[in-house]
Amino acid sequence: MSGHPDEGARRLPTLMPWLALGAGAGLVLLLNTEWAVLPGWLMGALFLVFSRRQRPAVGFVGLLVANTVAAGVANLGVFPGSAASAFGMALGGAVVVAGLYLADRLVVGPRGSFAGTLFLPAATTAVEFFSSQGNPFGTWGVLAYTQARVPVLVQWVSVTGLWGLTFVLVWFATVANWAFEHREMGRRVLPGVAVFAAVLVAILGFGALRLAGAGR
Repeated sequence: MSGHPDEGARRLPTLMPWLALGAGAGLVLLLNTEWAVLPGWLMGALFLVFSRRQRPAVGFVGLLVANTVAAGVANLGVFPGSAASAFGMALGGAVVVAGLYLADRLVVGPRGSFAGTLFLPAATTAVEFFSSQGNPFGTWGVLAYTQARVPVLVQWVSVTGLWGLTFVLVWFATVANWAFEHREMGRRVLPGVAVFAAVLVAILGFGALRLAGAGR
């Protein structure tokens, strides 16, 4: 006998965060490939869909497991050494990622303000910067490297270093998630989205001008 017609509609919102986690983990698999550009923009938003809709402990463990497995597989053949080394490195990075999203969940939480969209980008950028200091691997694994094939964006690194590009990528994720969380507000989310869009357009404009100047 078939279930109630509304059962599927109720199940989808419940499954959606887990589907987002799986999709985000799938994008992590592409980080060491030539297809890393879109994962650099999208995986953070997907992870936020998951972490913001779970209890903090569940969100932390889910992100920890998903990132360890996905990054471990992505590291095979790239990270020197055995499979244990690849997954060990992945586990270390996954602890950092899961910790950052846990902090966002506790500090900003679901349906945070637009100002709250700055927390995760700032925290991620700070962690990447300070972890690269004295690190034998240097800046290996920094999110900004996903945009290496986008010259117009890479020009921003000349102003801010890698860290400014990492900030923009994570800020896109938090703004996209913020707009989704407040979608019932309709056009009232547009000013916040416009602020991010204006910053991104300015960065792209700077990059285009710099590339044009270099071609003279």
